[in-house]
Amino acid sequence: MNNIKIPDNNSGGRPNKDASLDNEKLDKAWGLCIAQMQTKLDTLGADIQTKMVQLQDFMGQYNSYIQGANAAVAQSNQVLTSLAKGQ
Repeated sequence: MNNIKIPDNNSGGRPNKDASLDNEKLDKAWGLCIAQMQTKLDTLGADIQTKMVQLQDFMGQYNSYIQGANAAVAQSNQVLTSLAKGQ
């Protein structure tokens, strides 16, 4: 799970000599696990934002290309119309 260690709180049904110590260790282990998952979530969020900005940039470039292509086609149409009319 992306190097995040999930604590094992299963004692296997055996009685613990010092249950409070085990609970304290489990609390720390779960706290660490939650912190690691929060860090991973923050990293993923930043990565997603970066990808969205890159996608928006690409879409802007594509739209510019399409607008230029449409303008060239329109101009070519005008030239062909003028040639057909003999002007």
